Amino acid sequence: MVKFAHIADVHLGAWRYPELSALNLSSFKKAISECIKEKVDFVIIAGDLFDIAMPSVDILKDTVTEFKKLHDASIKCYIVPGSHDFSLTGRTFIDVLEKTGFCRNVAEIEQKLDQDNVKERLCLKSYIDNEHKILIAGIPGKKTGIELEYFKKIEIENLSKYDDFLKILVIHTTLTESKPKEAIMDSIAIRDLPDGFDYYAAGHLHICDIKEKNKSMVVYPGPIFPNNSEELEKLNQGSFFIVNYDENKKELNLEKKEIKFNPVMSIEIDVDNLPSDQANAKIIKEIENKDIKDKIVILKIAGCLTSGKTSDIDFDQIKEKTKEAYLLLKNTSKLTTKEFKVEINYENVTIETIESEFIKKYESQVQDEFKKFISFCTPLMENLNFEKKEEEKKEDFRSRIFDTVNKIMNLELQNES
Repeated sequence: MVKFAHIADVHLGAWRYPELSALNLSSFKKAISECIKEKVDFVIIAGDLFDIAMPSVDILKDTVTEFKKLHDASIKCYIVPGSHDFSLTGRTFIDVLEKTGFCRNVAEIEQKLDQDNVKERLCLKSYIDNEHKILIAGIPGKKTGIELEYFKKIEIENLSKYDDFLKILVIHTTLTESKPKEAIMDSIAIRDLPDGFDYYAAGHLHICDIKEKNKSMVVYPGPIFPNNSEELEKLNQGSFFIVNYDENKKELNLEKKEIKFNPVMSIEIDVDNLPSDQANAKIIKEIENKDIKDKIVILKIAGCLTSGKTSDIDFDQIKEKTKEAYLLLKNTSKLTTKEFKVEINYENVTIETIESEFIKKYESQVQDEFKKFISFCTPLMENLNFEKKEEEKKEDFRSRIFDTVNKIMNLELQNES
């Protein structure tokens, strides 16, 4: 029997709130502790251990401490860099961790040319663990889905030599069959993943999802800790998998491990058609009627004030009323006044979320002749968030941008017609 843990999307250092940063680290510690308790043979981290390629010294110290615990328990760790671990220079602290001997980066891809020195080949190198009879290989995540190009060219050698080994491919990418329907992002179909593996350990999508490829498992374990306020509200926990492999039956069995933390409470308050003083009174009253002790409170205030400014809402008083909460997160993106002003007070979210909320907030106030352009905004912002590839010519990069714009605009116009 072989037992291993499948972890992904830890995102250490993601939160600017110290309270949530502490919970994020605590969730990672709980996962490592559970791995040691379960006496797993090895741990897989499928990308985004860190939220940025160069995390702070404090984050590094805490991370190394946890990896040392695995090492002291004789538990191996296999890892691939994710899109957040990635940097254009190729430098990442994953390499530093590997130098310590606490983990092994299994994302090794060798570029070769064919016999005619024309067509590029990408050879995926495998790591062989003879002790546990496993073969493991990995494909790293890149910014804006650049890793998708790898899947079109990848080749794996000598898989057939290890028929009696458990073969695992670690990936950090978006799979078409798993991505949310509303998501507009490049993806790869499961059928296009390299064949011949028994278990595909995926990361990148912050969901818990299990699919199949030729009777093999393709698994997203979910994030160790939510990465933004929307995920806090939706997930209310972190997760990973413990995987048991029966060598005799050639069977894989998954056990989901949930990582609990402070409860999340969402409070939605409608102050539409109220003056600012009455809106403030309503907010205070509704908060006083809630049991918020030790909870992560997400306060959502929406509506159009009949008089006063959004800044008239007394958040100092609100903060005093919520002092028993573990943390207060406020969202006033849907709070407006009769006056047309660009005023967003939206905390603790990604730039993409702010852009989306901004568009929604003022969509109803745009003149009729400009309404048709609203539908272009989100897909354009999401799909133009890519960078120039290494060794890509400026003209080719510019052409790629214009091709993407034309594709999106034509698609949106077809949808409207």
